[in-house]
Amino acid sequence: PTDIRDVLVSEVDQGGVEAAVAEYETLREQYYGSWTYDFREATLPDVAERLAVQQPDAALALLDHNLTHYPASAMTYVYKARILAGVKRDFDGAIAMVREAQRVQPDAPGLDRMLEQFEAAREAAVSPESP
Repeated sequence: PTDIRDVLVSEVDQGGVEAAVAEYETLREQYYGSWTYDFREATLPDVAERLAVQQPDAALALLDHNLTHYPASAMTYVYKARILAGVKRDFDGAIAMVREAQRVQPDAPGLDRMLEQFEAAREAAVSPESP
């Protein structure tokens, strides 16, 4: 079979994120546990990363869907934070996602530093420019 990441990117391109989520669920129901496709926690974040620049809303929707299967996925919240800050320039949203990652996995490395970076970027974005 084709790699599920490629299948999902193609589904987003052809039919939108709803089609990709439906295809993911269909394949998951049919093949979960068979090693035919990879349904681990990182699969949808990997797809979202591929889509982030060109289709950030689709990427965020896939990450939201990942949380239905992996609600305690700090990694998923971190990916959302990166897209929100880096692509959408939504630093408040990114900060909220990092805080959620900290809530679900308090010992995850690098989250304090990421939070500081997004807070600094938010301040720089709202501060008047220096002469």
